[in-house]
Amino acid sequence: MSEQMQGSLEVHIGPMFSDKSSTLINAFARLTDQRSQPICLKPALDDRYGANAAIHAHNGRSAPAILFEHQRPELIFEVIPPGTTHALIDEIQFCSGELVGVLEQLLARGVSVVAAGLDLDFAGNPFGSTPDVVELAHRLQEPSSVHHHTATCDGCGRQATLSYAKVPMDQIVRVGAAEAFGAACPSCHPQLNQG
Repeated sequence: MSEQMQGSLEVHIGPMFSDKSSTLINAFARLTDQRSQPICLKPALDDRYGANAAIHAHNGRSAPAILFEHQRPELIFEVIPPGTTHALIDEIQFCSGELVGVLEQLLARGVSVVAAGLDLDFAGNPFGSTPDVVELAHRLQEPSSVHHHTATCDGCGRQATLSYAKVPMDQIVRVGAAEAFGAACPSCHPQLNQG
């Protein structure tokens, strides 16, 4: 990896319903207003709000996005238009480990990246490529660019740092929203989690 990276990396992590996608939508609006050339990207696997190409927040807001194959994040280079200044990538936990190399290449090309995803799965274990992306931010000596989001615990109303499954789970990766997942504090998580 080149020490001459020109782009910056910002990472937003946390449980379900902690406004990570909203952060990307807000960044897209702000950057567009500033006449930058942002692009939103998300894994095609995320079809919670239909198969349309958009990043959706649970509050109904959205931003246009380009879909990419989650197991082949290197295909991002085929869809990013020339002149892109910022790549806003949602649901990074679904991506393969190749995502870190893609991010390094984007940064080296001068594209700033804002990435968002779940840091832990419903069982409380590190989820997908998110830990590797966080480690990349630390390696780039940008630890202040890693933002830990929280939600409200469905059980007690306190600060939630975990996601939980509302239904029995037979696999770690399952795309869903409020019908399948919720947010919990560490105290309530064992009682709420059905996964």
